[in-house]
Amino acid sequence: MKSIPAFFFVFFLAMGVTAQTISYDVLDINRVKARINSNGSHFWDQQGIAKYEVPKGSGINAIFAFNTWCGGRDVDGQLHLAGGRYNTAGQDYWPGPVSDTNSYTAGFDTLWDKVWKINKTEIDYHKNHYWVAGYTAPPAILSWPGNGNPALGQAARLAPFYDLDADDMYEPMDGDYPMIRGDQSVFFIMNDNRSLHSETGGKAMRLEIHGMAYAFDCPEDSTLQYTTFLHYDIYNRSAAVYHDTYLAAFLDTDLGSAWDDYIGCDVGRGSFFTYNGDNIDGNYGAFPPALATTVLGGPYLDPDNLDNPKFDNQGNPLCDLSINGLDFGDGIVDNERYGMSKFVYTTNCASGPTCDPAVAADYYKIMHGMWKDSVVMQYGGNGHPNAGATGGNCSFMFPDLSDNCNWGTNGIQPPGYLTGAGGSGASWTEANAANPPNDRRGTLSMGPFTFLAGDHQEMDLAFVWARQYTDSSALAAVDLLKTRIDKLRTYFRMDSIPCGGSFSGIVSPSQDLSTLEVFPNPASTVLNLKYNNRSGAATYQLINVLGERVGQGKLRNMEINQIPLSGIIPGMYFLVVYDGNVVKTKRFLRK
Repeated sequence: MKSIPAFFFVFFLAMGVTAQTISYDVLDINRVKARINSNGSHFWDQQGIAKYEVPKGSGINAIFAFNTWCGGRDVDGQLHLAGGRYNTAGQDYWPGPVSDTNSYTAGFDTLWDKVWKINKTEIDYHKNHYWVAGYTAPPAILSWPGNGNPALGQAARLAPFYDLDADDMYEPMDGDYPMIRGDQSVFFIMNDNRSLHSETGGKAMRLEIHGMAYAFDCPEDSTLQYTTFLHYDIYNRSAAVYHDTYLAAFLDTDLGSAWDDYIGCDVGRGSFFTYNGDNIDGNYGAFPPALATTVLGGPYLDPDNLDNPKFDNQGNPLCDLSINGLDFGDGIVDNERYGMSKFVYTTNCASGPTCDPAVAADYYKIMHGMWKDSVVMQYGGNGHPNAGATGGNCSFMFPDLSDNCNWGTNGIQPPGYLTGAGGSGASWTEANAANPPNDRRGTLSMGPFTFLAGDHQEMDLAFVWARQYTDSSALAAVDLLKTRIDKLRTYFRMDSIPCGGSFSGIVSPSQDLSTLEVFPNPASTVLNLKYNNRSGAATYQLINVLGERVGQGKLRNMEINQIPLSGIIPGMYFLVVYDGNVVKTKRFLRK
């Protein structure tokens, strides 16, 4: 058991506050057992017990608590923010959709203080049997919150569903069904509008968040077996426009034992990770694991009518947001999404500029890469001039050698610059900052963006676990973790997983059903591609598991196109066909 910060806990008891009773369920379809709570504060029981067990059945947990933050300024410059960490002083989020103030009643709680857990197999069965006499749909499908009540100030459409008869009403016994991600999902809705924000003291934004935690049952892929995903659809239900808005993910990672951890980040991979500070963990023992929080896709950049590039005219990667962002240089205008913009590690202490946030202004500063005393994070030591920092301003704490072009230091070469076979860049880790291993938590942020009234933003995160059994060094697990992150980023970008199907969700009958066939598979010298070239201008790309393009071309209008594989090394690849607004993906092996 890990306790919440002691000074908060004393306040918590002194005020006579009791923990909120909330609904929850668990994701458990792969090798992780993760508790998902209806108030959005996940992976713990709200009373001090971690509930992110990995491997499932081991009794050992890797995460203590997660929460999401969102903050921006209105037209008058007033800060609005919803956040939280442990809900010890109260809360900023409540279950259910944004509604009229007088609608938040005990009856509202009965209806909305819920989570909806569904397996893809249940949906498949429902699609094929909803009309059969005597069939009863699972409770989560019957009660799926597809519609709100506009008479109570709620949006008419809420949870995603396939609307078979196109009447905008979710009616499962008429053939409608939930649209989920993964092979198992837990869905929840929450808002920051119900009452005063007693956790941060921030002004309400009138946010409505539709969250979907999900996982895949893909036994042949160890990366997916040890990963949990979170997808957020975030709606601004207010009439206000918020400028300089950020989203953030806060994670308290207790990797087995809470008291022997280090934390770091990987700028290019849009991730921060926790790893053991020595080679023996207090709970996992020898061969300690590592865990990463990865931004697969953050909020969308403000539109500029451009397809912002990823490479310069000479084909060199640009040193800007495209380093870890999504959909840069893909030929589509204004679809670019943020990756990790800032990463900050704060300390579990009662006072001082680098301690955990207490009020809304503290949260907002952290999302900007600033400390509570308004000093911008600086390179070295623990990121503050009073805590050993020796360099200039920076955006990412403990990046080691991952910031190769010094993007996080505004292009300025910081102290400790290294060049060698392992890469080049400035090496800054907790170890070379001489920190003793201890309890760690971190916050990564994404932004800034303009959040328009009635607008919608998205956030996609992955929680990735890795353990290397052939090398007892704690850092060996970090190396494996990075390999797994690379694979996940490719799966997400290609919207495909090794076990087949879409990464982003169940394909609805309204989507394009033309088939793409590749053979032989595995292939050696030539890959045959069979596809109905509807536009007459279809193209293809070959992508490796690291997301790198290794081949491309146009498809001729003939029954079978042959793609030469000479010069492509053996391994797994993705063939992606682009045909107008249709994208098709197939996995194949080059032997």
